[in-house]
Amino acid sequence: GMTMKDVPQAVVAPLATVAAAIGAFVGGLTTAKIARQQGLLLGALCGALLYALIFLTGLTHLGDTQATEVLIKWAILIACGAVGGVIGVNLRRKP
Repeated sequence: GMTMKDVPQAVVAPLATVAAAIGAFVGGLTTAKIARQQGLLLGALCGALLYALIFLTGLTHLGDTQATEVLIKWAILIACGAVGGVIGVNLRRKP
């Protein structure tokens, strides 16, 4: 099987961001689908909450994370959550 030692270190951070972005999208989609309104706001809040959890967890291992990298991840998660929210509100319920 594949272990973390097999994955180049330069690939780990982008893969983690992609995984988090997918999580934010699905969270926004699900939340907005349930609420049926305010998808952009609810999705963005999902992305922000997920980012806050990741950021707080990362504070214990912070090291030399750059401010621009932090802002880019924040923007990606908020945007993905918001897009998921908009799609979630607009999905038709099955009769």
